[in-house]
Amino acid sequence: MTTDLDDGDYRSEMVSPPEIKSLINLRFLSLRSTGVRSITSLRNLKFLQTLDLWWTSWQLANVPNDVFRNMEHLRHLYLPLFSEVRGKLQLPNASKLQTLVNIPVFICDVKDPMAGFDKFGNNLMPSNFTFNCLHVHKIRCPNSNWDKRVDITPMVTSCPHIYQLRLLWKIEKLPEHGKISPHLARLMLHATHLEEGPMLILEKFPDLKILHLRSHAYTRKKIICSVRGFPQLQSLVLAYLRNLEEWEVEKGSMPNLCHLKIEYCQNLSMVPNGLQFVNNLQKLEIEGMYSSFIARLGEGGQDFYKIRHVPSLEVKPSRFV
Repeated sequence: MTTDLDDGDYRSEMVSPPEIKSLINLRFLSLRSTGVRSITSLRNLKFLQTLDLWWTSWQLANVPNDVFRNMEHLRHLYLPLFSEVRGKLQLPNASKLQTLVNIPVFICDVKDPMAGFDKFGNNLMPSNFTFNCLHVHKIRCPNSNWDKRVDITPMVTSCPHIYQLRLLWKIEKLPEHGKISPHLARLMLHATHLEEGPMLILEKFPDLKILHLRSHAYTRKKIICSVRGFPQLQSLVLAYLRNLEEWEVEKGSMPNLCHLKIEYCQNLSMVPNGLQFVNNLQKLEIEGMYSSFIARLGEGGQDFYKIRHVPSLEVKPSRFV
C-alpha cells in the first residue's frame, strides 16, 4: 500500500497527517509540498521503505530525532531542506540505506545490528562504518552551523558505492582522489566555497558524467581542465561562480562533453580557450552573462571559432543588467 500527498495544498497547516498513523503496512509516503507541521504520528510506520519530506511546510522547523527509530526497512529518506533536528537523529539499519537527502551533518545516531557502535563520532562518521548500499546522498550543514566549514571526507569515504553526491554548504576541502567512490557519476557542489581548485581532483574520476558547480562552489579566479581529464563527462554546469575570471581547457580534456551551461559567471570574460577542441559538444547554453561576453560568440566575434562546431547555441541575457 502506498500514498502520495503531492497534490495537497502547500498552504494548509496540518498538525499531523490524518489517519496515517494507522497505516502500519505503508511502504511509500510522500509529504512533499504539503503543509504538514508535525510528523510525530509517523513513528508507527515501521515498514516504510521510502519517506519523502522534501519541501514540507516552512513551519516544520524541527524533526523529532526518534521518529525514524523503528523504521528498520527504510531505504530512501528525503529530509526537509531547512529543518533542524534536536539531539541525535536515530537511523535504524543505516547500512541498508540507499538514498539520503538533506542529511544534516554532526547529528546522527546509527542503530545497526551489523555495526559495532551506535553513534557518529565528533565529525561525521566513525571510520569503521560503511554505507554499503548508499547510492544517492545529499549532505547539508545544519542551519545552526551555517558559518562552519565541514570535513566531509569521513562521510564520503564511508559510501564506497555512491554514484550521485550533492554537497551543500562550506566544506574544508574536496576529498582526494581515491577517497571518493570510483563509481561517482553525478556530482553537484553548491556553496562549498572551495579555495583549492576542484578540477584537478574531479577530472580523474573515470565514471563522472554530470558535474554542477553552483553558487560559490569555488572561490578562486581560475580553473583549468587538463589534457585527458574528465574522460566520461557529458554535462557540465558552471553557475553563479562570482569570482571566476579565467577558464582554460587543454586539448584532449572532456572528450565526451556534449552539454555545457555557463550561467551568471559574470566576471568570466570569454568561453575557455580550448573549447574548439571539444568535438562532441552538442549544446552550449549561456545565461545571465554580460553583452560583451555574448557578442564574442556571434559570427565574426572573437570567440566564434571556439564554438562554430556546436550545433545548438542558446543565449539568455542577464535579468539584472
